[in-house]
Amino acid sequence: MHKNPGGVDVVQHFTFSKGEREALGFGPGPELGIVKLHVTDDKIWSDVKAGKYPEVSIGGDGERCAL
Repeated sequence: MHKNPGGVDVVQHFTFSKGEREALGFGPGPELGIVKLHVTDDKIWSDVKAGKYPEVSIGGDGERCAL
């Protein structure tokens, strides 16, 4: 379903519970996730600024590390 075109890196991801969401002023609603991306490909960045990508679908894998 997901294709990795390259040129975009996930830099940070925040998740908020319903309570945290309301406490931060996002209002009521479901749990919330915010993803911070860094676009390194000039063509993709140009398309983003032109509104070609109004939504982003993220697929990937990761590794949980002990703190």
